[in-house]
Amino acid sequence: EHGAFDYLPKPFDIEVLVDMVSRALKSPANSYSRIDRETRQAEKNAVLPLIGRSGTMQEIYRVVSRVMNTPLNVLLEGEVGTGKELTARAIHDLGQYSAHPFIVLDMDALTGQDFKTLVQDTKRAAQTTIYVDEVAYLSLSAQAQLMQAMRQMPGARFIVSTSHDLDQKVRDGDFRQDLFYKLNVVRLTLPSLRSRKEDIPDLAHAFLIKARDQGLAEKKLDQSAIDIFMAYQWPGNVRELENMLARLCALIPAPVILGKDVKAAMHGDLNAPAIKAEGVEFEFEQILARYVMPHLMAATPGEEHRIYQNTIDHLERPLIKLALSVTGGNKVRAASILGLNRNTLRTKMSALDLNADGAE
Repeated sequence: EHGAFDYLPKPFDIEVLVDMVSRALKSPANSYSRIDRETRQAEKNAVLPLIGRSGTMQEIYRVVSRVMNTPLNVLLEGEVGTGKELTARAIHDLGQYSAHPFIVLDMDALTGQDFKTLVQDTKRAAQTTIYVDEVAYLSLSAQAQLMQAMRQMPGARFIVSTSHDLDQKVRDGDFRQDLFYKLNVVRLTLPSLRSRKEDIPDLAHAFLIKARDQGLAEKKLDQSAIDIFMAYQWPGNVRELENMLARLCALIPAPVILGKDVKAAMHGDLNAPAIKAEGVEFEFEQILARYVMPHLMAATPGEEHRIYQNTIDHLERPLIKLALSVTGGNKVRAASILGLNRNTLRTKMSALDLNADGAE
């Protein structure tokens, strides 16, 4: 397939054969073949719902295969960024439910009329899969509504996820015990990325393919970059790895991502010197002097508060949009990384007229 490297006349010496094979494996042509094989494997992995060949992921696949064709409710646990929604979609897409709706439900935002419509539609469409993210954050009223939904939609399968200890929430009285029992039929804990580091190369190559398909420049990974990935602890798990690779594809001009590029990305100084706090403040001062100073100078009594609030709104809007883009529109995670209460973020988004994807 890749052409001949050399030939041996018969009879040949085994030591000569070993030497020739060794040189062939070290040759540039074989190196390119290895890269080609990695690329072909990455192309295959990029379209899979879940990626990884580690022992922990093999167990995840086994559980998914057992429940994907059943009506059983599933409780997905795991740290933020471990792929809980991807796993929920895999359970739906890979089984006999794939021909039926997959509904991502925001219980706190569900109005009474929305709830009635959902119940009616789901009764007409049996085998609907309903996914509720971060159930540990649900208010008690939202928990009651979810309990009602489960009673009134017996043909639906519910898959819920949490990054918190739901057992402790029940013990503390913050989560309904009866709802917990209905949700906790099949319980699946997704592993952190640091506990399955052998999957990092496959994930990284697949994310490069995904970034390319999304319009970013095509990149390759140097072994030095892989080594740093393997040494890092990944507190943000798989999502952090994917976001970092997308950032590297966008900002690194070279076709190959090196270890030094990864180090720069991890320290927030990719392609630029580190930005000091006073540098950020200076930039803000320049912007305020250009756009806000004229309003301050022309303000009439009583307008000062309006100018202040308008300025804060203009700073909050891009910050919230940025957080939503990082979390893929997940308001729970966006609120967490911004240090806000979930309902506070929802109120701010409504006041700023922002959708879940950050669009105005």
